[in-house]
Amino acid sequence: MAPKAYEYFNMLKMSKLNKTDTILDLGCGEGTLTLSKSVKKAIGIDANQEVIADAIILMGFF
Repeated sequence: MAPKAYEYFNMLKMSKLNKTDTILDLGCGEGTLTLSKSVKKAIGIDANQEVIADAIILMGFF
């Protein structure tokens, strides 16, 4: 089951990431964490090409 939005928010808050950090999001799914604006650079990797396609579409909305 995919994490809920508030779980991502809490994870980002607890990790104390900042605008100079780079993250590697393994199993990124649709890129909820990867598309976060809280870091300098985020790299998302997922084996499921369908969710990668969804992430590419979502990139246009951010």
